[in-house]
Amino acid sequence: EFMIEEYATKAICLYIEGVLDGARFRKAAAACRRVGKPLLLVKTGRTEAGVIAAKSHTASLAGSWEAFAAVCREQGVVLARDSDDMIRAAHFLVHHPGSRRGGRVGVLSSAGGGAATASDRVIEVGLTLAPLVEQTRAELGRMLLPPQAGNPVDLGGRKLPADVEIAGDATRALFADPTVDYGLAVLMSMPFYLKRTIAIAEASSASGKPVVIICTPGAAADPARQALRKMGLVVFDSFEQGLRILLLVADYDRLRGHSVEPPSRPAGLPRPETLGTLIAGPQTERDVKQLLAAYGIAV
Repeated sequence: EFMIEEYATKAICLYIEGVLDGARFRKAAAACRRVGKPLLLVKTGRTEAGVIAAKSHTASLAGSWEAFAAVCREQGVVLARDSDDMIRAAHFLVHHPGSRRGGRVGVLSSAGGGAATASDRVIEVGLTLAPLVEQTRAELGRMLLPPQAGNPVDLGGRKLPADVEIAGDATRALFADPTVDYGLAVLMSMPFYLKRTIAIAEASSASGKPVVIICTPGAAADPARQALRKMGLVVFDSFEQGLRILLLVADYDRLRGHSVEPPSRPAGLPRPETLGTLIAGPQTERDVKQLLAAYGIAV
């Protein structure tokens, strides 16, 4: 509650094992959504083993994961499974606070295999490939052969001579497209690796959109990673981790786009004042059966 009101806090990340006051948590989550402050969390107790571990650790009652997850979805809370993923996703959301439709990805790779693999995984996790407008396709077609001049972009299928650098221009054209919500750049072994990676990173930053950059393979990509980090960018050396981060950002955009209907009392239930004979505390079996019957619950 303090961090919601604290001006310098732009996103909130939580690790929790249990919730003592569900109504208070829901109210706080709603307040985060109302002020546009992303709330991301990792919660243990998603499985029976996790419930036992949480209880043995801090004596926390993990509660129903399904019920907790439903409240989080309702209030736009992003559920992560890993603390590192949560923090990196929060970083992207803080640096890219704008409203996005969500789910449409532009994929760029330095090799055909990377482009194909990334496209498959984007679809498999529930995102979509951005369709691109005709103007973008024409611009890419000026630099790339027809099969590569779309989404995904394969920089290996160049049309222009090898001495004409196209990495920055192709990246700029793809990620500037109005149908692209997020960018995914999968950089593998390629000529002039460092120079082209920097050009791609600069164009990605200029797009103003969340772009996940993955540099592989292994130690061969270390100079490029170091250069990007000096530019203040988050760079990944694992494709799957980068994709997980992108999915968390997309989850936030999707959830905040859902309207939350205020709770309403279902029609046909007895009015509260008709239950005035009940008092706080233990009830007799007869009173409980009458109460359940009034709500249409057979015993």
